[in-house]
Amino acid sequence: MKKSVLVGFQMLMLIPLLSFSVRYQDIQISSPSTEKIDSLNKWSTEHIESDIKEALENSELAYEQSKKLSYEYGQTESLINLGWIHYRQDNYGKALEYALEAHEKTNLLNHPKLSVRSAFNIGAIYSDGSKDHQAALKYMKEAYEESVAIGDSLLIVRSLNNMAYLHNMNKEYDSALYTLNKVENFTQIDYHKGFAYRTYGDIYLAKGDFTLAQSYFEKAYAFLQNPNSKSSWASVMVRLGKIHLRNGNYIKAKEYFREGLELSLENEFKDHIVTLYNYMADIEARLGDWQQAYRYRSLYAAWSDSLSSQVNSRNMGRLEAKFDFDQKLKEINHEALTNELMAQEQLNQQIFKRNVFILLFVTVLILLIIIGFSMKRVRKAKAIAEKANKAKSDFISVMSHEIRTPLNGVIGFSELLSGTPLNPEQKQYVGLINQSASSLIGIINDILDFSKIEAGKMELEIQPVDLKKLGAVSKDLIAYQAYQKNITLKYSFDSNIDSLVLADELRIKQVLINLLSNAIKFTEKGEIELSILQLRKINNQRVIRISVKDTGCGISKENQSKIFEAFSQEDTSTTRKFGGTGLGLTISNKILALMGSKLKLKSILGEGSRFYCDINFVSVDRAIKQNPDSITVQSDIGVSELNVLESLDVKVLVAEDNPVNMILTKKIVKKLLPKVKVYEAQNGREAVEIFSSHPINLVLMDIQMPELNGYEATGEIRKLPNGENVPIIALTASALNNERERCLEAGLDDCTTKPINKTALEKLIIQFLLEPIKS
Repeated sequence: MKKSVLVGFQMLMLIPLLSFSVRYQDIQISSPSTEKIDSLNKWSTEHIESDIKEALENSELAYEQSKKLSYEYGQTESLINLGWIHYRQDNYGKALEYALEAHEKTNLLNHPKLSVRSAFNIGAIYSDGSKDHQAALKYMKEAYEESVAIGDSLLIVRSLNNMAYLHNMNKEYDSALYTLNKVENFTQIDYHKGFAYRTYGDIYLAKGDFTLAQSYFEKAYAFLQNPNSKSSWASVMVRLGKIHLRNGNYIKAKEYFREGLELSLENEFKDHIVTLYNYMADIEARLGDWQQAYRYRSLYAAWSDSLSSQVNSRNMGRLEAKFDFDQKLKEINHEALTNELMAQEQLNQQIFKRNVFILLFVTVLILLIIIGFSMKRVRKAKAIAEKANKAKSDFISVMSHEIRTPLNGVIGFSELLSGTPLNPEQKQYVGLINQSASSLIGIINDILDFSKIEAGKMELEIQPVDLKKLGAVSKDLIAYQAYQKNITLKYSFDSNIDSLVLADELRIKQVLINLLSNAIKFTEKGEIELSILQLRKINNQRVIRISVKDTGCGISKENQSKIFEAFSQEDTSTTRKFGGTGLGLTISNKILALMGSKLKLKSILGEGSRFYCDINFVSVDRAIKQNPDSITVQSDIGVSELNVLESLDVKVLVAEDNPVNMILTKKIVKKLLPKVKVYEAQNGREAVEIFSSHPINLVLMDIQMPELNGYEATGEIRKLPNGENVPIIALTASALNNERERCLEAGLDDCTTKPINKTALEKLIIQFLLEPIKS
């Protein structure tokens, strides 16, 4: 039951998130039926403690009538009363059911007092049902804050008393005493003082001051003799009885226990009943009345749950055996002596069994503690690893932005400069600048790709790919380097291969470039051959071998496995001579692993090497036949589209805090849109202000900016008039895989990375400016 209560309340935490944002207004419906319901609920509220049985009947009747009339206020108040009544009777299952429904309805009603009372119910069930006093304290604090807001002194005092009780249960004695001082100075109502005195007594009892605790319990006993505090009065009787029992005052303890038992039986306070039956059995046993002790122990066992019944049935059996033994002792002394010897033997056996049980229990406990500490260390290590992994991802993101931002300017302006009138020497210098910056971007991309693969964040983007064209493009990219080194570059493509296959074009190209670049780097003379060969074809599946062969220096057998390790090359002298990060082959191998393949090597030292991999592709023709909607082929930008763009009279807002990148972005935009009017924003806040005061057709938004970052600025713009309709494109220097998803979640329409790819930016501008005009 306790487990189900706890699970129920974990579900309860989700209810406010699922509730409607619009709250019903508290509209009092004036009719004889609703007045009767209100009267029943009011009577139940006032008499829950004094006449709990009739309060239960009236609340159930009010609830049924409220449901028939769809009277929300009446239903909610009835549910709160039913929850509290069943809580008082220790029916936590029903109490939980009513409390959950009441709490959901109070979220829809604009009635603070009902909200406070609902919080009382939930806090009480949390505290006594699941023993989660910290969660209960949260609800009692909410009740206190809302009580203060509406200025209801009775609810304020009740909240304070409950908070003090829960602080005490959490062993926060100073906080409990501080809260109780507020109660004592605030209220003039006797039974509220009684609640406070009871908690005072509990605190001093926990601190070991039994005399002061007894004094406060006696004050509480006097003040709680009120129809509205019967359950609390019974609980004080239990406390006083326990103190007198501890002090050896059995007769006085028995009086308190008997009085508390009568009150609890009358009102069905089950928890008190079980406790008091147990103490009455103990008292009678100490006073020597074994028959009465046996009777109370039987009642205790009957009221306890199944587990408690099993444990206490053994005690009941012991009392029954003692009672029988005393009766027989009066009849035959010899038989009594025999029974005594037998009882002693049984006792010895029980002691032996108990010792064995304790030994086993301690052994299991030690094992559990060891396992617990081990699991704690594992969880701690996992948390540290996750934190380190997040820190690494954050570092990669920041460094990507910081490095790519200046490179964006270098590459962008060198490209713009190359388009201006230059003499041959100047063109050579500009080309070298652009080539150096591109090489640096390549190194950064290698490191970022490696980090993404290690973090498991690299995903393949499958689309139709022309392998023949892809191989030719890859070969052409290194043709100039081959020409400089006077190396023959060959390319062979198997005519049996269908031109289009489903694959990730970018990643296959990355593998080809890595292999070809390595071959160029380590070959001083001779030739390099790229070959794409079909090994076999089964239905729409085809296994294709991609191979790069060179006549370079070759690799020794002992170093052939080493070269696939991250940041490694065949030897340190190679690194110094040829340069590079040592990540190319590692990244290529990990990319191929995502495709179900891997790199293989055949090499002879001094003669050359051949790197190859076998990849299973799907033919596009068969894929189209199976799912014709799954494939789209993007076309390049047409001349007519560029002509239309040149005639567009639009207004573009560029938000960029880096002055160099601002100039570069403006240049690119104005080259594409000659009639454009560009508004400049140096930070996110300024971007929002400009958008709110000018008609904007397109926003190019940097992500990392002061004041407001790109995500925050986009959120503010979306709230403005027409802010939902204007396309916003992110210009981000981050190269992480999930950057586009983050942009879309933040409300941006799309993104492109820095250094800015003019073709990619042109496609986005066409998509968001030209296509809406066409449609």
